[in-house]
Amino acid sequence: MLAGGTAFALAWKSVDRFFWWSILIGGLAMVISVRAPHHLQYSASKTVNGEVIWSIDSKWCFLAALVLATFAVVFAVFRRVKSAKGLKIGNGITQP
Repeated sequence: MLAGGTAFALAWKSVDRFFWWSILIGGLAMVISVRAPHHLQYSASKTVNGEVIWSIDSKWCFLAALVLATFAVVFAVFRRVKSAKGLKIGNGITQP
């Protein structure tokens, strides 16, 4: 999740200077988020009298990291395209 957050922050800060870093870090975070649950899956639960009281599964943490990294890459590409076209981002006013 840290890599996805870093990629998003770089895309937010300056898409011209950090675009490729944002894409690289976000892509790496996406690959790790997809591959990690196959190797690092942890689950724990507590049962009392045969009834599950609580349960934790680590796959949901990897899913959240995947969503964040995907959003960061899409956001970086969106900002790069808008920047390349010379459009103003944020107030809805376009400039040629």
